[in-house]
Amino acid sequence: MRRKQVIRWAGTVVAILILLVAFAGYIVLESAQFHQYLLVKIVEQADRATGGKLEVENWDFHLSPMVVNLYGITLHGTEGPERKPLLVAEKLTIGVSAHRLLRRKVQLTELLVQHPVASFEVNKDGTTNIPTPTDKTSSPMRS
Repeated sequence: MRRKQVIRWAGTVVAILILLVAFAGYIVLESAQFHQYLLVKIVEQADRATGGKLEVENWDFHLSPMVVNLYGITLHGTEGPERKPLLVAEKLTIGVSAHRLLRRKVQLTELLVQHPVASFEVNKDGTTNIPTPTDKTSSPMRS
């Protein structure tokens, strides 16, 4: 009889701890500081992957289906500050499938760009405003 009580108490304590951790995780995920932190990380990764300078006004995330929306996007290439940016878009929607998340792989399921405006420039010497990625592992052309 005593053993059953100990098991019941231990189960109750574990369940309460799981609920507390889930609640704390939800609070952290919904906080403005965490939201801003992730926005900075997204921009840093995009800057390394493209070699350009990305600006994003805001973002949101939906778990089901797993979709990230980026709002107010501006990608600067190698153009000067007085020139139009390489790309401006109202909204970028990225859908992913996380069934391979344990292997650190995600599959792109959706990519929508709303109201894109691209300003591609070719100078007389043949150079363009397309930046060169600084992160060679993110480049689509790996050798």
